[in-house]
Amino acid sequence: MKILRIKASGLPLFNEELDIKFYSTQRVSDDDRTSLIEISKKPALYLNPSTVFIGINASGKTSVLKVLEFSLRMLNSEPINHISVKSILGNCEKAQFEQYFFDVNNNVCLLKTIISSNRTISGEIKYSIVYEE
Repeated sequence: MKILRIKASGLPLFNEELDIKFYSTQRVSDDDRTSLIEISKKPALYLNPSTVFIGINASGKTSVLKVLEFSLRMLNSEPINHISVKSILGNCEKAQFEQYFFDVNNNVCLLKTIISSNRTISGEIKYSIVYEE
């Protein structure tokens, strides 16, 4: 499986929607085309072999990586309450994930998931998937 794009909204650590793309559509020079993986001719889309997150301290790099890890574990059918980085969900009313990826047959797939949280009597936060397609 190859991840193409992850969109996440409703996460308390991010004021706006988080949109991470692992492909390029513009400014791909002829020299760079050999190091990229072409995934579509029209429109021209290229998969980046590597992605880098840079920023000053406390700018959210680790939080972005936690979103990536959460998404990958969710795609691998791990129960959301067992995912070690589930803390990125906080006490969300409605967190939405859209994950675009290649399956084993190189089909582009989209998994949309909406997650909500509930506080138990003991004060623990439990998460549940309220919608998925």
